[in-house]
Order: sequence, then C-alpha cells, then structure tokens
Amino acid sequence: MDAFGAIDTAGLFIAQQDGLFAKQGLTVKLRPQLLIQPQVDDLLQGKADIASGDYVTFIENQTGGDPDPGFNGRKPDLRIISESSFLQPNVLELVTTPRSPITSVAALKGKSVSVLGPKNVGDILVDSLLQTHGVPVAKVRFPDVPFPEIGHAFDQRRMDAAFAPEPFVTLLAQGGVQELADLDQGATENFPIQGLVTTGSWARSHPNTLRAFLTAYNQGQAIAATDRAAVERALETFLNLPPVVVALVSLPAFPQGVNPIRLQRTVSAMLQFGMLSQKYRGFDIRSMIGTGPA
Repeated sequence: MDAFGAIDTAGLFIAQQDGLFAKQGLTVKLRPQLLIQPQVDDLLQGKADIASGDYVTFIENQTGGDPDPGFNGRKPDLRIISESSFLQPNVLELVTTPRSPITSVAALKGKSVSVLGPKNVGDILVDSLLQTHGVPVAKVRFPDVPFPEIGHAFDQRRMDAAFAPEPFVTLLAQGGVQELADLDQGATENFPIQGLVTTGSWARSHPNTLRAFLTAYNQGQAIAATDRAAVERALETFLNLPPVVVALVSLPAFPQGVNPIRLQRTVSAMLQFGMLSQKYRGFDIRSMIGTGPA
C-alpha cells in the first residue's frame, strides 16, 4: 500500500513495525509517498490496494475535480475505510520569522502566505484562519513552497508567512522560525486531516482481507493514541527523524473507525472556500465510507 510520509501515518507505521498485520496473516508492503494524487492514480492502476492521505484530495477525485487524463475520464470509486488523524494544538501552524513585521493574522492582508499547493487541507485551514481574522482570501497571495524549503524561502523573502505541519514546525523552530498562529482553533478545531482509502471494487472483492487489515490498523491507532514512545520509535524508523526532533513534535489525535459527522466538515469547508462546486452542496461523505452501496 501507499503510505503518506507524515506524522499522521504513525498508527500505520506502528502496525507494521509491531507485526500487527503479520499476526492477522497479512503481508503488507508500505511504499512511502510524498504526494497524495499519485496514490489515487496507483489505486486506479491497481498498483496499490490501499492509500493514505488527506480527505480534500480524495473528495476532489471522487467528485471529478481532478480526474487523471490517462484514465479516459473514469472517476475513482474511492471508499474511506478509516481515519488516520484529526487536528490537535501545535500540529499545523502558520509561521513567520522573528524579524518579520507581521505580528498578527490580520496584518497578512496584501501579503503572501506559502502553501504546499492549491486545493488541499492546508488551504482550507489557512483560508478559515484568514476569514476569522477579517482578511479576505482574495487579498492574500499564495506561493507554493515545499515544506523543507520554508526556511530558505524566508531568507529569500519569498513570502511573509508559511503554512507548516509537524515535524517541520519543530525543525523550523530550531532555526528561529516562530509561530504566528495555531491552526487548531475556531472553525477548524479538531479538523479531520488524513485517512485511508481503497476503491469500492477492491473492498467488495476482498472483504476478509480488508477486515483483517483494519483489525491490525486499529490496534496500531490505539497504540499511537496512548503510547508516545511507540510513536517516536515509528517516526524515527519510517520518517528518518532524529530522536531530538521526535521528542519535541506535537502529535495529532489518532482515532479509530470513521466519524461521518467529523468528515462532513471537510465537504462543508471545501464548498465554503470554492474547492468544491456548488452542485455538490448536497454531497454526503457517507457515500464514500466503507464499501458503499453494493
């Protein structure tokens, strides 16, 4: 399966590292990924059975917002099989430099805020924060800056503030970059971040395999939610982070199962900020959960 390289994937890493999949009779091969869209493409091509990533990308694909031309317009029949994480304090932040004249979110009007790319969960969180502080999204520029390049981009004055997730928040703090605002607040408090998906056809064709996978995965999630030391070991192993960093990173929540009320918040936010066409204003996330209609 494709595994997104982020702290949100810790429960999956633990299930693999602790042999929980093997105890269910499964051989799971994790392929680390840095982007979400290629994982959806892998599902369609049969290169992966399950993938991890953010709900915005999954919903956009499901509603036809980003169909791959190579699939002749065929939309992926994605099914969310489990949550991976939802937001907690200090996990996703807006950061700036100590020398910056920007000392409040309201001061970002007419300025630039770097994001990883358009139409992702970071966009939702930043747009919501700006709106809460009375800053029109149209009055802010959003250059694309990869997370590892944020520090260098600040040095080049390519932006005034940056969206950053852990572990980059901790890594950047060591270089003097500081928090401007925590994104776990207001309308995006406890916001759903990442989950696992497969295709409806694979789920229906492999019910026993899926059941065994989720049993092991939920065990990994339970460990991630209660045993920080286990999370730190997994992040050191799978993300190659040094112990001094994993000891300091803030962690998201690691839920089990799927909470449709929580995930519907992503749909609502996508509609609110123009990431989803208004023709989908009645879209119910439950249509994407589990195996879906037979």
